[in-house]
Parts: sequence; C-alpha cells; structure tokens
Amino acid sequence: MEINWLGASCFRIRSRDDATILTDTFSLEGGLPRGAQADIVTVSNPEALGRLPAVAAAHSAETGRDEPVVVSRPGEYEVRDVLMTAVR
Repeated sequence: MEINWLGASCFRIRSRDDATILTDTFSLEGGLPRGAQADIVTVSNPEALGRLPAVAAAHSAETGRDEPVVVSRPGEYEVRDVLMTAVR
C-alpha cells in the first residue's frame, strides 16, 4: 500500500492490486492535485461533490476507464477488490 498526501485533507492511496483511492479533493480554484485520477473517491464534505466531474475527467483521460466510484455515505463497499467501511 502506498499513501501520498496531495495537500489539505486530500490523500491518494494505492493498493498493491493497483486500485487508487482519492480522499477529499480540494478546491478547483487551486486546481486538482497532481495524480487526481482514482478508481474510488471518498467524500466527507458535501461541498466536495461539485469537484467530482473534474476528478472523473482526469481519471478517464489518464486511465481510459469509467468514472470513479464515489463513496459519500456510510456503509460497506467493495470496489476493485478493495473493502471499505464508511462511517458517519
């Protein structure tokens, strides 16, 4: 597992199976962080939902894959062999 801090409360987490998680992307005024492409995007702040289209575009351009899965509510998730539990 590789964890990189991209600024503010944004982290990029890569699993050994090459799944990428991006947490809490920050303001578009400052631009998206380098390496913003992700398979899974976690959102703990509802204001961040407005930034998801830019993250999805960066993801598609970089990887050629579909838009990332967004985790913004409590629950259990499994995406690309990554198990997650989101809490309120």
